[in-house]
Amino acid sequence: MKRKLLFLLTLVLLTIPVLSFAQGWTEVADPDNWGYIGVLDSEAGSEPHGVAVDPEGKIWICYYSTGATVNEIRVYNSDGTAASFSPITEVTASGDLGDSTFTTMRSARGITTDNNGNIIVTVYGTDVLRINYQTGEGMNYFIKDGSTLSPAVDGDGFIYIGKVVGVNPITVLNSDFTSSGEITLDGAPGFARGMDVSADGKAIWTGTLSTGPLKRWETTDYINWTPSDTIMTNAAGDTIWQAQLVTVDYGPEGNLWVSQDAAYGGDQTVNAAIAMNYDAKTYYEVSMPDTNLFPLQGPRGVAFSTTGDTMYVASFNASAVFMYKKGAGGTDIGNEVANLIPEGYSLQQNYPNPFNPTTVIPFELGKDGHVMLSVYNIKGQKVATLVNRNMTAGAHQIKFDGSDFASGLYMVRLQSENGKVDLAREMLLTK
Repeated sequence: MKRKLLFLLTLVLLTIPVLSFAQGWTEVADPDNWGYIGVLDSEAGSEPHGVAVDPEGKIWICYYSTGATVNEIRVYNSDGTAASFSPITEVTASGDLGDSTFTTMRSARGITTDNNGNIIVTVYGTDVLRINYQTGEGMNYFIKDGSTLSPAVDGDGFIYIGKVVGVNPITVLNSDFTSSGEITLDGAPGFARGMDVSADGKAIWTGTLSTGPLKRWETTDYINWTPSDTIMTNAAGDTIWQAQLVTVDYGPEGNLWVSQDAAYGGDQTVNAAIAMNYDAKTYYEVSMPDTNLFPLQGPRGVAFSTTGDTMYVASFNASAVFMYKKGAGGTDIGNEVANLIPEGYSLQQNYPNPFNPTTVIPFELGKDGHVMLSVYNIKGQKVATLVNRNMTAGAHQIKFDGSDFASGLYMVRLQSENGKVDLAREMLLTK
């Protein structure tokens, strides 16, 4: 109640010199050895604009898709199968205008979970929805004036909704979706895609559609918000940022993950999810997949499995959601990640490779069970399902006929053991 009353007061901003801690920041090697292992979701033109994971481990994806290629919210179980209520194409929820039904699920701006695990998603640019994570049914709605940022939620359940243009004003909703007031951040970026807030609600970060700096604002009374940090260079004086810092997301270990995206071309090797450790003043980069597979593969939001060992990265321009595993770093898409999978599983290199038009794909299974073997093109689109059935343990090989496919690089992906096995290799078809 105290915070609600404070928010209802006129928010007076204090203008003070910006305190920069950039001199203390040091780049370090990735301590978790994150490695790319494959694609969870991909469809040309879908333009995912955010990803979230609920308490049951289900992965929720919202899409921009201006061409209405996708007008839905998709939900996947942790093993990659569709949830029972996916896709969500319609949501009925309660709000100031009574019960309303929303049928436009595209033009999404972002997605997150509230402190009960339910889903907060913005669709149609302005419609903020809360969806029950267990049933997929609508709960609440709020209509924001202006195109929204990806939402943020603090530890007390307050929901923060900023604007793409100018960020301000940020609407703060109580946990029951009633308005608690507004925040205006002094010196906010002109454009952004997302924001996040600390668990205690006393610090806010926003993205920016420029090459930095990364800014933070702090408060002691929830009324006055002051710039407290602006990060541009590291301790060696080198510029940290090489592309747009489109959005920010908290990770399970307290790192702030910054999505650095060269969205409009240029050097695509700089695309990375960058983890900022504010306690140690260190940062490290997790690079996006090979540009031969995804020419524009910059990130636009990250989320983590309930166990914290899998990271899901929404890539707007690649129209794909990438998957990463701890301990898999240093392995490109064509290498095995043997230390992450149960003993007895492997995906060998196809032979011949390059091939025209047929090739054999060998693999081994450690136990009986359901197996999926799929082929993807360089855009991350699934173009063939070679196996989707129960198979016995042991060595197997499957023939792939590329007669109906264009020359180019393809990826073969093996999935088994309810998501515990997820391996990929490159294949080159030449005609």
